[in-house]
Amino acid sequence: MPDVVMPNMGFDTQSGRLIEWQKQPGEAVNKGDVIAIIESDKANVELEATTSGVLIEHVVQPGDEVVVGAVLARIDEASTPKSAVSTAVLPRAAITEFVPNMPQEAPPRSRLTPPPHDMVRAGGGAALDLTARQTALQRMLQIRLAEERIQELFLQNLIRGTTHLAIGQEACAVGTAAALLPGDKVTCTYRGHHHAVALGMSLHAMIAEMMGKAAGACKGKGGSMHMTDAQIGLLGANAIVGAQLPIALGAALTAQIKRTGSIAVAFFGEGASNIGAFHEALNMAAVWSLPVLFICENNLYGEYSVWSKTTPVQDIAVRAAAYAMPGVIVDGQDAEAVYEVVKAAGDRARAGDGPSLIECKTYRYRGHSRTDTAPYRPAGELDEWLKRDPIMILKRRMMADGQLDEDEFAEMTHAAEVAVTHAVEWASAAPFPPVEELYKDVYFEG
Repeated sequence: MPDVVMPNMGFDTQSGRLIEWQKQPGEAVNKGDVIAIIESDKANVELEATTSGVLIEHVVQPGDEVVVGAVLARIDEASTPKSAVSTAVLPRAAITEFVPNMPQEAPPRSRLTPPPHDMVRAGGGAALDLTARQTALQRMLQIRLAEERIQELFLQNLIRGTTHLAIGQEACAVGTAAALLPGDKVTCTYRGHHHAVALGMSLHAMIAEMMGKAAGACKGKGGSMHMTDAQIGLLGANAIVGAQLPIALGAALTAQIKRTGSIAVAFFGEGASNIGAFHEALNMAAVWSLPVLFICENNLYGEYSVWSKTTPVQDIAVRAAAYAMPGVIVDGQDAEAVYEVVKAAGDRARAGDGPSLIECKTYRYRGHSRTDTAPYRPAGELDEWLKRDPIMILKRRMMADGQLDEDEFAEMTHAAEVAVTHAVEWASAAPFPPVEELYKDVYFEG
């Protein structure tokens, strides 16, 4: 019997006050119905039901102050109203261009469960050779272990500001990086540590930047949300949602005018597909036939809101049709599947055939940022996605192909642990930038 709990309303909010109930015991409740009004120190919030059924009990009363995670009410799912069951099926025929094995008619699926592997894997057999597989696996291990340490450093107050981890999304970055060439340019979101490492940023430079040290990738001035290294093609992470999309257009336009044969890649989350910059960028890229790939890492949650509450379509990729470009769905937990799709789209862009929109179905295993414990997730959802851990998918495939055994995997894991530990120790001992650095690398108009 599901509990309705006090949600985590972000930042440092620890509790909220129940203002009023919108549903009474005995009333039918559909998933998404507003059942209560909650007051925090930020604003009043409508609390929506996360399941359908009949409200059977109010545990707290209006005026009560309740800590985050505490039970507010209970819903009996056994009495699910018929109106709560959706039978809509979204056509998928328009999003199959780079996925030859994907059926033209696919059964409907929940937005809160991993995509069926056979529906989104592009091609068959090994996409990467042994060396590339080893590199991809090693990079994913480094990203995972580095981000776990980053969380620890943040909780120890050794990293200031905020952090947004991409644990669970490693294959999106690593698979894409494997398909790129020297000279290609990448922009990404504030959740960009995995992109930086996948593209080749050293752990030393990344950790030092996170800690605000002078030896960091941006001399300690960028931090977690502005990770940048033009030498590896990373034009920067962006704290403003969607800001990186038009920047990638500039890089693509440069490549087109100079005829370099390079492409640009813009990573973004599903939430950014609902803002103006997304639509403007795709429109301009299509009109000018720019060599740019728009890669959506759809991890299902825009901050604390499940994306189905803010987005009317099941798949972001269908939006490509409005801009006359291919829209492709790929399993974002499978680094080789991502590589295949990005490689095909990249080849198309290099040939002068314009942009593509790629949607990686993925999942973040941690909360949105900092101390968010993600209490808004339905029970069991995380467990289902953990079964498709991107590191384990590639590990098992390599073992099945006789390219890896448990001892070798343990050695790779240990090597990644040593590399991360060494980077943290080195960065911890490194000096902070002097105060006068505040006035350097700054553009003044006068």
